[in-house]
Amino acid sequence: MLPKLPNNRGAAKVPITQFGGLDRRAGAGNGAVCDMLNLTGAEVPVLASRPARKVGAALTKPRGLCAVGTDLFYVEAGALYKEGTAAPVVASLPSGADAERSFAALGKRLLIWPDKLLYDTKTGASAALEASFTGTGLVFSDGTYAGEPAEKNTITTTGEAAFPFNAGDAVTIPACTPTGGVELTVIIREVSDDKKALRFYENTFAESGTVSASLTLRRSVPDLDFLCVNENRVWGCKGDTICCSKLGDPANWNVFDGLSTDAWSVETGTPGNFTGCVSFMGYPIFFKEDRVFKVYGNRPSNFELMASATLGVLPGAEKTLAVAGETLFYLSRAGFVRYNGGYPSAVDTALNAKYTGGAAGSDGKKYYVSALRSDSVREFLVYDPETGLWVKEDDLAVKGFANVGSVLYAQTAAANVIVAGASSPDETAFDSSVTFADFDRVKIGRGTYTFASKYPVRIWLRYELAARNVTVESVTTDIAALTVQISYNGGAFENVTTLPSGGKTAKYLPVPIRRCDRFRVKLSCNSDWKLYGMEIETRTERTNRKGG
Repeated sequence: MLPKLPNNRGAAKVPITQFGGLDRRAGAGNGAVCDMLNLTGAEVPVLASRPARKVGAALTKPRGLCAVGTDLFYVEAGALYKEGTAAPVVASLPSGADAERSFAALGKRLLIWPDKLLYDTKTGASAALEASFTGTGLVFSDGTYAGEPAEKNTITTTGEAAFPFNAGDAVTIPACTPTGGVELTVIIREVSDDKKALRFYENTFAESGTVSASLTLRRSVPDLDFLCVNENRVWGCKGDTICCSKLGDPANWNVFDGLSTDAWSVETGTPGNFTGCVSFMGYPIFFKEDRVFKVYGNRPSNFELMASATLGVLPGAEKTLAVAGETLFYLSRAGFVRYNGGYPSAVDTALNAKYTGGAAGSDGKKYYVSALRSDSVREFLVYDPETGLWVKEDDLAVKGFANVGSVLYAQTAAANVIVAGASSPDETAFDSSVTFADFDRVKIGRGTYTFASKYPVRIWLRYELAARNVTVESVTTDIAALTVQISYNGGAFENVTTLPSGGKTAKYLPVPIRRCDRFRVKLSCNSDWKLYGMEIETRTERTNRKGG
């Protein structure tokens, strides 16, 4: 007996006029987007290809990217460059060509770690934050302070070199006879005009005398794993310790005078090391994997550390911290979360994947992240806090981001790339695609659905496709094409048709009629395009479900 053909009794249509973001959950349902390439969420509810990018000069050893005001700076092969300049603004950084850099901007001053270097973007001058002086024959003696005689408060060098310190610096003096055999960290109160005498408070030293052995005086800056700037102070953390610099002075971290301008330091006494820090909503916020710490107050005397036992930053994911739409986003051990000062909440449920690291940035509105999945697959994703939707662009591997106004730069292993806000993009064309989740149920009546075997019959598309002209031997050809494919029961995708460029138009496309339990539709394109609507027409034969 020949198989029965479908009839109108089982006719059904599935219209889709609003397209959401990426949703890879098993139960996403008819019309959900389960995969995409090079799309954007800027046109939601319309599907559209992403804007083109601009690619900067080729890099060989990129090791960091940051912005100070309207200027972009980056480290390449151990030198600091300003975007748009051929020669480095700092020819050689102390940590060498291979060290990854962290940055913080204090006004017009750029701080570079682990080099502990300050670069003044206004004057172009650079200086080490740490300073030291080594000499023999240093004289500890009586002197003066504020123009009055003072006992045991002065160190004088008998050599030709001057001290590299300033009044207000905290310096560490090694244990010696004049210090009473203990190491001292004291604050310089005055420096002589020739910078060969340092004056401290009276009776800073145990006794006077000359030290014939070599002594090294240091103004030290702590080794920091992570740093940020908040309220004119540099904040940082390492291990279990949080500390901040003197107000407005990133070179001094050991000044404890009991003043509002002092430095500050505290240990949290909780297990584990810090995994990141950020300035957010006017507070310095520090993260461990299972805790979030916020520092309240505006001076050391009223600084208060408050801890919450909640999802912090995943170790190794400190670069995923970014603020978009007045909300902080980062990667935790439970996935990507949003944080508004209380408890973080998950935002990546629709991605249905586990991520182990990445780097993120923001153009002010959207959260861009180059995320590494647990299966080593790289995904360049964009999350829109306003719509709550994710889109996937491609597999761009990013080392770091920086925002200059509304222009978002990403540093890759090969170049600095503008991934959002490019005014004169370099990309001329790229492929894009969208794959819809299984159409496995159809509506056959008011509120009635069936999972019976079905026959896809026709696809209706309303789309817009820009021309892509290619000239070969003076002959110009439009090669723009929108390819429509269909897959039955999880099999390979088969071509249905290829559509040409054109303005906003509608097309009815017959598809190969084949009985199936479920099917998927995929659209691929090689030019700029938009999809305004889609409708799938199917026929069902519920009587065929028995035995089949």
